[in-house]
Amino acid sequence: MAAKKPVQKKQAGSTSFGAAPTKDSSGSTFSLEDFLKKNSRIFLFVFAAIGVLITLLIFDTKVSIAGDDSAYILRAHQLMTDGVYPNYQGPLYPIVLMLPLKIFGVNVVALKLVSTLFIGLFIVFFFLAFERFVPYIILIPLTFLLAINPYLLYYGTQTFNEAFFMMLMSLYLWLALKAVFTDNNTLKENISLVHVVLLGFGLVLLGLTRFIAFAGLGGLLVFFLVSKKYRESVVLFLSFILFYGLHTLISTKVFGAQSMGFETQLETVLRVDPYDVSQGKEDLAGFIVRIWDNTNLYISKTFYVTLGLRPEGSGILPFLSVLTILLAALGAFGGWMKHRANLMLLLFIGAIVLGSFILLQKFWDQDRLIQAYLPFILICLVAGLYSLGEYYKLGFVKYALSGFLVLLSFLSLGRAVTKINDNYVARQQYLSGNTLYGMSPDYINYLSLAKWSKDNLPKGSVMATRMATICWVYSGADFYGIYSVPTENADSLLMPLKAGGVTHVLDASIRINPTINTGQTISTIPRYMYYIERAYPGTFSLIQEAGTDEKARLYEIKYPEASAK
Repeated sequence: MAAKKPVQKKQAGSTSFGAAPTKDSSGSTFSLEDFLKKNSRIFLFVFAAIGVLITLLIFDTKVSIAGDDSAYILRAHQLMTDGVYPNYQGPLYPIVLMLPLKIFGVNVVALKLVSTLFIGLFIVFFFLAFERFVPYIILIPLTFLLAINPYLLYYGTQTFNEAFFMMLMSLYLWLALKAVFTDNNTLKENISLVHVVLLGFGLVLLGLTRFIAFAGLGGLLVFFLVSKKYRESVVLFLSFILFYGLHTLISTKVFGAQSMGFETQLETVLRVDPYDVSQGKEDLAGFIVRIWDNTNLYISKTFYVTLGLRPEGSGILPFLSVLTILLAALGAFGGWMKHRANLMLLLFIGAIVLGSFILLQKFWDQDRLIQAYLPFILICLVAGLYSLGEYYKLGFVKYALSGFLVLLSFLSLGRAVTKINDNYVARQQYLSGNTLYGMSPDYINYLSLAKWSKDNLPKGSVMATRMATICWVYSGADFYGIYSVPTENADSLLMPLKAGGVTHVLDASIRINPTINTGQTISTIPRYMYYIERAYPGTFSLIQEAGTDEKARLYEIKYPEASAK
């Protein structure tokens, strides 16, 4: 009787990822997943290089008219030269900007190239963070999608903090997942308390970059509690308090900061109208409406436009919001039942996104306020649905996800090519020395006059204007920002100008609609001057203009003797 052949046991997890092994013509076994894993580092660095290349091809040499990107540069400069701690909007990014600012000076393109570097590092850390938790057949097309997505790569051409934040978030998740989970993707029985302390430190760094990232602490605490890691919960919370307290101590005692800055931001966003104190604070019903409104704006619109599934300029579509929430809930269930790492990710990112939707005002509706989180929302959905498929042994799920990501990659590639072509002329104009090419006439006149003021006004002159940070970046002159008209009382309006040493006022016909000249302009400076001039005629005298249409005007201030001192 012939002996039975020994039965070879299948190794656990050997074919759980990717395509099932097949035999080629020579009889050897081929697995797509094994092939992708073996060559993963090649894919990774090729993708990072592609991401940097496309970023350079769509590179925007101008500062944004939003002003926040200029403000980060200014705060870094003030910290470096005057020791003024940059509390508002998060201090970590201006602190990081100090080094390139020290090397290159206020060179906009050089500072933007630092963001390009951050984009490349973001792609690398993102891949490393999740390669143990989703199969390569999913991760590789997902990483490629991010590496060619022009909406995300745009931040590699700016000095906003999005590129830095995405890099820092990916690095944090890479280290956090390694600290909490084993190489076999199971929750560690004994998590190193040193690693938990470092998780608290990393959360503080994230929050000091973008305030709302502090909400991630809640997501991690919930994960540890539902996983019965009570000791880790306590240590994480105490670590966070310790490091945040140290930061507060250093900024107030060493740098003399009067407050942490976050208090001012929080007080503003909790109002019904952030620019009108008289309307009071938002109530519970108002916050619920705000969450739903922002979900529609940033999920049904921004998220799907960024993925290429909806055209630019699309409006809200509540159905997509509901669908996305349901997919996230299914993913959370799959993470709970199968892969706890995916549950941790969903809770952490979900807490940050929910916090954003609570605090963001609906009428702000700026894509950049949420786009830094979109790669992590996407991996949450993909990893969660993959876990659900694994739990129910639905092998087709990973193939469907992989195919869907490949489709999205083709859509993003098409939009990237379009933006590269659109940017060709602007790139040539910049190389020929036209640094303001692409700006609307109102801003060309505005910034040209700011530069004239720097070159022609007496040393020590300080100009009050609406867009102080942008004017400073392009001219290097001293500016005092006027962003509201808090009263009609002329003496009260003159008082801060005197205290700030303001000698001139720079006014411009800044469009309300930046894309078209409707004749409507931002009226902050004209109204401010009107109430003063009404009480004290002759306070302002015109000394220079720029442009024939959508003019910019420079006025000298002659302080009236009767005004408040």
